[in-house]
Amino acid sequence: MTLPSTDLARISATLVDALAEARDIVERGEFGAPLREVLAFARDLAVLADETLAADPHAGEHARGLAMHLAEQLAALDALVGPLAGT
Repeated sequence: MTLPSTDLARISATLVDALAEARDIVERGEFGAPLREVLAFARDLAVLADETLAADPHAGEHARGLAMHLAEQLAALDALVGPLAGT
């Protein structure tokens, strides 16, 4: 069994990668299915991060702050390009 903090680190790293991939897709001017899929995946990761934090009573402020920052970055990206992607 992995520790919640290890899980959160993996989820956060994957979410950062998904945000970078979304940015790359937008820079290529692709606003259809590929962007929708990456945004949906990133949203799922943000939910998973929240669930992981909720399950870890020992999660520190840094971990909570990181998760909040990533969620804010996702929300900003989603607000900016979500309508273009049809989400």
